[in-house]
Amino acid sequence: MIVQALFQGLPETASLLLIALLLMDCRVPASKFGILTLIMAFMIIILRYLPLTFGLHVVAGILFLGLLLSFSTKKSLTISLMAAGATYMLLVFFESASHFLMVHFIDFPFEECVSGTYTSILIGWPHTIMMFLTAFVLWKKEIKFSNQ
Repeated sequence: MIVQALFQGLPETASLLLIALLLMDCRVPASKFGILTLIMAFMIIILRYLPLTFGLHVVAGILFLGLLLSFSTKKSLTISLMAAGATYMLLVFFESASHFLMVHFIDFPFEECVSGTYTSILIGWPHTIMMFLTAFVLWKKEIKFSNQ
């Protein structure tokens, strides 16, 4: 659990937060970004281990990320929730594409993708890399929700 949180959870959460901040056109110091990443990662870990209906942890994650962004950047809750929702949609898309490629083209059994700690870390890295590449494109192209 700790290994998975360090090597999959933290980078994935950092990519979520980075994309959301870029969409909101907000810059935060690295120390604040690190603290926000730790808070969000801790909340995601808690949500994943709660006996919630499938998909409910994603909705809760969007709400929590939106509230965290609004509180930490002083932007409106509407902009924060839009950025959080768009970011999670990207995550779902990249995660689905990554798992699809692993299962269908590499012939990797889906049960293996989610069963072992180290296997799930390796399976989780492609979509995390895609998220960071998306953040890079957003940064270079200056794509954002607001013109403020």
